[in-house]
This record gives sequence, structure tokens and C-alpha cells, in this order.
Amino acid sequence: MTQNLKDIKAKLSSKYYEFLNVFDQAQLNKLFFHCFYDHKIELISDSTLSCCQAYQIFSVKLLKVKKYLNENLSKKFITFSQTLYSFLILFILKANEDL
Repeated sequence: MTQNLKDIKAKLSSKYYEFLNVFDQAQLNKLFFHCFYDHKIELISDSTLSCCQAYQIFSVKLLKVKKYLNENLSKKFITFSQTLYSFLILFILKANEDL
């Protein structure tokens, strides 16, 4: 056990000793085992690719999101972006059961 691990073990609660290897710098520097996969994807001829949502959003929620975005865009709290990233929007019910 290295001196670094001994120092960490002295500070760590005994119930976490089994996870001591997480702090071992020598282990962190090793490349994790990995495999390369080559899967063949067979496309159906004469078909077109389409895009769809992972789940259908309720129209009430969608309208609330659009209203929120439009309000904050007009106030310049947020700006329009064309990045390829997507963001998760969580809906939380208020005490009066409104979104």
C-alpha cells in the first residue's frame, strides 16, 4: 500500500475500506479493458430514415415549455443556439398541481 493510500485510509471511515482501490493512483492510470465491436447493420432497400421523439410529450407540457422559452428569449435570459446538443427538461408539479 502506497503512502498516499495510507493517508487516505487514515481519513476514511472503516465502512468504506472496501472502496479504497478507487483512490489508488496507480490503478487510475491503467487503461480499462475495452473491446472493439463491428456490428453489421442491414438497411431495408427503398426505405427512408426518419426522426422521431423518444417519447410523446403532452401538449400541455409542450405549450408550457414553448411559453417559458419564448418569455426567456424575449427577456434575453437565454439565447437561441444551433448546437447539436440536447437538454433534459424536468417538469415538477407545484403545490397547486400546476407545472
